[in-house]
Amino acid sequence: DNGSTPVVYQKLILVGCLPFIIVAVAALIWTAVCLARPQTEFIFSKFMATCFIILFLVHPNIVKTSFSLFSCRDIGDNTLYLTSDYSIECWTGEHSAWAYMLGLPVLIVWGIGIPTMMFMLLMQNRTNFSKPDSRMRFGFFLSGYKSDYYYWEIVILYRKIIIAVASVFLMTIPRMAQGLLCFAILMTAYW
Repeated sequence: DNGSTPVVYQKLILVGCLPFIIVAVAALIWTAVCLARPQTEFIFSKFMATCFIILFLVHPNIVKTSFSLFSCRDIGDNTLYLTSDYSIECWTGEHSAWAYMLGLPVLIVWGIGIPTMMFMLLMQNRTNFSKPDSRMRFGFFLSGYKSDYYYWEIVILYRKIIIAVASVFLMTIPRMAQGLLCFAILMTAYW
């Protein structure tokens, strides 16, 4: 050990900062567009739509990376090691600190917070979906669904969270059980 931070923790730091980076980059790009073409209509709605879409796309990776910090496996010596890096012993002082001080907050704030925030925004604006500004902002979530089911994309996002949890924690069980549990998750999702 050379005293440097293991890659798995560095990755979690990056993933924890990713939503901030996405919003900052989107703000810079839309500010540049606004400065280049001052007459741009619905600029804030386009900025919000950009953030929503990109956060929606990276959300499963944020959840999976956060959960991977809690996935440990016994490799034969009655000691648990981190599945994503077998050089890290689970629930020792260092691992526990990273798991509880960074992994859990990232999971709660971004893993649960992003879909919850999106759902709340959709609920608040559900009477305005016919307005062009709201259509621009929330069209990604609404297209393909009847107006009564404006929330369905968020249901799908929570389904992705369940699949991400399964993909992290099911790695330690036999393949047959993995397949059966994944099949059960998929069948439940289509019920």
